[in-house]
Order: sequence, then structure tokens, then C-alpha cells
Amino acid sequence: MGTVLGFVWFVVGCVVFNTAILVWAALMLPNPVERARQRLERRGVGTFFLGLVLTVVSVFLWVAMVNAPNGVVKLLGWLVLSPTLAAAVVGGAGIARIAADRIAPRLKNESEMVALVGGALSTSAAGWTPVVGWFLFFPALLMLSVGAGLLALLSKRRVAEEAARVPAGTPAAYPGHQPAAQLAPTWDTSGYAPTSDFNLPQAGTTAQAVAPQA
Repeated sequence: MGTVLGFVWFVVGCVVFNTAILVWAALMLPNPVERARQRLERRGVGTFFLGLVLTVVSVFLWVAMVNAPNGVVKLLGWLVLSPTLAAAVVGGAGIARIAADRIAPRLKNESEMVALVGGALSTSAAGWTPVVGWFLFFPALLMLSVGAGLLALLSKRRVAEEAARVPAGTPAAYPGHQPAAQLAPTWDTSGYAPTSDFNLPQAGTTAQAVAPQA
């Protein structure tokens, strides 16, 4: 009984931690995650085979270097595997974003955060489904994540620029219109020189009309 409970809590912990890191990556690395999402939607098959090659090569080098007797070589083995793990996180966040885009329209309030958590949670939990998740979904998800994530990290294209925030209550602008709060009076004083013939009334005095002379 204790072994079963231990395994259950292990699975729950893995799902929660994986969900958390996917949500964190989607929020803190918007440009790489968005590039990975676009790559998956446009070239999913090529991304899968690229991830397959990269995963096989990196795992082979990692196993060979970790089993070496030299400690420095063991450390280099983990360093070789690190880019693959980072790419898997970014690519997995891209897959979570795709799932979130499908979930959001089905929510009453269309909350992006709730949809993102739901996409990350479903992506993380599906890999633990017996048989289908272990031998089909998880390997395919891993290859897609690694391929899309690595290309996204290597690219510098900015595709997720945050729109400028507009204060609440600001009237909508249309071409040729500027909100009243942003208008500033302009005065053209070029060539103007006040003379003694025109004087403004001082504070506390009353202006008097001057009759024109014949």
C-alpha cells in the first residue's frame, strides 16, 4: 500500500512541477515560446524529426560521458544535455499555449491565465496516461518540444511584443483624433509685442470702456 501511495504522489508531484515550469516559461519567455508555438503550427512534421535527431544525439552523448570515469567528463555530459532540456521546456510551453488557445473560447470569462494553466496541466498529465501516454503521447510531445524549443531559442525574431497599456477610461482614438487629456494649448507669440495702447485690467479693478474719439 505504501508503494502505491508513494508512486501516486510521485506522479502528482511531477505533473504539478511540470505544469508550473511550463506556465513560468510561457509568462517569462514570451518571445521564444511564441516562436515555438508558431513553428509547431506551421511545420509540425519537420519539427518532430528535428527534435528526434537532436534528442537521440544529445542522450547518446550524455550516456557516454556520464559513464566515463573522469569527473570533468561527467560534468560536461550534463552540460551537453542542458540545451536539450531547456529546449524541451520552451517547446512544451509552446504546446501549452496552443492548448490554451483552444481552451480560452470555451471559458465563460475567457481568462488567458486560467486557459494557460489548463493547457499546461493537460499537457503534463496526458504524458502519464498508461500505455498511450507512456509510449505514444510523451515521446511525440518530447520530440516536438525539443525541435521547436531549440529553433525558438536560436532565433532572435521578436513576435510577442506586449501592447502598450491604455489607462482605464481613456476614450477610443480614431484617425485624426487625440484624447482631450493629451491636448495641450499652443500659443503663437511670434511677432507679438504688447504696447501701452492695450492694457488688461488688473485684479480687483473694473474694466472701463473708452469712447472712440471723433
